[in-house]
Amino acid sequence: MRALRSRVRLVSLLSLVAVLASVAWVAYRHWRDRPPFSVSAVHATATVRFTEWSRFEQDARAIGAEDLGARPAGRPDDRLFVGRLEHRTPTGAGDQDVFHVLVVDKRNERFAGVGNLTQGPPSYLAGLSQRYPWLPAPRGAEDGQAWSVAVPANRPGPISFAGGLPASQGLTEADLMVVLVLVGQDGTAYWAARVSG
Repeated sequence: MRALRSRVRLVSLLSLVAVLASVAWVAYRHWRDRPPFSVSAVHATATVRFTEWSRFEQDARAIGAEDLGARPAGRPDDRLFVGRLEHRTPTGAGDQDVFHVLVVDKRNERFAGVGNLTQGPPSYLAGLSQRYPWLPAPRGAEDGQAWSVAVPANRPGPISFAGGLPASQGLTEADLMVVLVLVGQDGTAYWAARVSG
């Protein structure tokens, strides 16, 4: 009888430990995947202007797009654009939190190349189109072009960006969607916000 009671106690204790471990794991995952601040804390707005290679610097200055670095990569016949995303620096933004600015041609759901930094779509984009139906699956930017402009989330704005899209008839600024994504240090995309378009 004692042996049976001991076994029942042991099974009960192991069950309790398993339940507590499960609860701890779920709580940790919730804490880890929780954004350090919400999208509403950012108050983002964007301005985009199409330009030409010969007027690039002038148009960038006209909308206040500073610190663009080198001109974006692309073909000479690309439709070049320059943009500026204004935002508040949110309380709770850490050194490891990163804002990514993406530009999408809504007509054909293609991402624009916005720099010369990386090749291929970033890993955080993979699941975002499932969470946000308005965001297309990653495709579009040419090899050698960045898919996004990345800046630390705790750096005061604005964020300037520039890029190009293959020239096509009737493409206007209203056809471009500017998206802001918050990515954590482990590559977790906390949220995506449609800033314009």
